[in-house]
Formats: sequence, C-alpha cells, structure tokens
Amino acid sequence: LDVSVEQDGQFVTVGRVYAPETVRDGVVSYRLALPVTVRTQRVAFSFPAQERSLLLLEELSVGAFREKQETPFVNFYSEIPIERVAKPVYFPASGKSYGKRINLISGLTQRIFSYVPLAAGTFGNSPEDSPLLTDGAYASNASYTDPTYCKFGGGEARDVVYDFGALAAVDGFSLSFLREDDVGINDLVYVMFYLSDDGVDWYGVHAAALPSSQATEFLRFDYALDRVYRARFARFSFRVRPNAYCDELQV
Repeated sequence: LDVSVEQDGQFVTVGRVYAPETVRDGVVSYRLALPVTVRTQRVAFSFPAQERSLLLLEELSVGAFREKQETPFVNFYSEIPIERVAKPVYFPASGKSYGKRINLISGLTQRIFSYVPLAAGTFGNSPEDSPLLTDGAYASNASYTDPTYCKFGGGEARDVVYDFGALAAVDGFSLSFLREDDVGINDLVYVMFYLSDDGVDWYGVHAAALPSSQATEFLRFDYALDRVYRARFARFSFRVRPNAYCDELQV
C-alpha cells in the first residue's frame, strides 16, 4: 500500500506499507506513521494490482496534528456522572397520581451523554435542559423545520437519562422520532431502553425496533414491556447518524 500527499499540484509518495506475513481471519490492517508532519489537503491510497479480482476495504483514516489548545475543552453537555442513590425513595400513597398509570417523565428535564465529546457551541444540537422531549407536544410536520423537535447532531450516539424522583412501576414507553433522509436525519433502526434503581447499575429492558419504509416519515411507536419493572431512572440510547430529531419520549 503506497500513501501519497499532494504538494504543489502533484502527488508525492510519503510511505509504503507491506502486508504482514501472517494474516488472521483474512483481514489485513495497514498503518503508516510518518517521522514528520506533512501539510496537505489531499491524500491518496494506492493499491498494487491484485491476484484476485476483488478487493474489500473496511476503513480508511488519516491522522491530523493540531497545536495545543490555548483554552481547555468545554463539553456541550454537562457530562457529569450520575451519583448513586443509596437509599430507596417512594412516591407518597397520598399523592393524587398514586395508583394511576401516568407518564413518569412528563415535564422533566434530562441528562444527556454523547458517545464522542462535543465542544460547547457545536451546531445542530438542542441544549441539555430543553423541555421539548417531555412537553407533550408532537410535531405536526415531518420536517426538520418543525420547532417541536429536540435536535441531536454528531457525537455518534446519545444516552438520554431521566430521574423519576422515586421508585415506580414501569410497564412501557413511547418514542417519536423523525426520518428525513434528504437532510441527513436517517432512520434509527432501534432504540435501547434501560432502567435502573440507583442511577449507576443499569439493565437493558427492551431493544425497540423502529421499522421504516419511507424516506420522510414520523417514527412513532408504543412499546409494552414483558412485565412490570421497578425503577427510578430510565435511559434511552440511540445512534446519531449524523442527525436524530425527537419530539417526544414517554415512560
């Protein structure tokens, strides 16, 4: 494998990497570390003629050098770990909603965690304290321009966490997302739903499939759990490829 970079309009070879003598599982990984940094806008990977007629590439990447930042990195979300709840807390039996089936996260704000750090000010994301996910308002238009959507952009995936404030009996949840392929809001395939008693130890309860057949449509589904679970915290985990728009979550 030859690696070249563009210099003054021409490509110059900066290194060659040979395949190892032994190959495991038929997968070969090449890595070229340059002795110095090279300034360029274009990189070319050149493969020699193959004995076989088929060459499969899984991933290509180029490492970039950056000077040390003058200011420390600041996350878009708070990214503060949830403290373990040591003592169980229960809803009072005298409460007006006690014994009724309600939406446990109605009106609550959430904690959001990104799988890849996002810098403060990153475009295309709603703030962590956005009320849009639990305000009971659904989008009337299957379009990113509808103001009821909470926006997630970049960062690979998200964990959205809610604290009910006390232990509750959970028997289901609801999701409402947007698919709009033309603007990079792709289908999610599935959303993982987790529950926790203490906010630290989580258990997966349901892998929620979001079947989709249209390039633009609402993805709105209700899910009944296999049994009733006791929990204080709920977590929704989903991919962001490269954007995800959600107008409502319920538990």
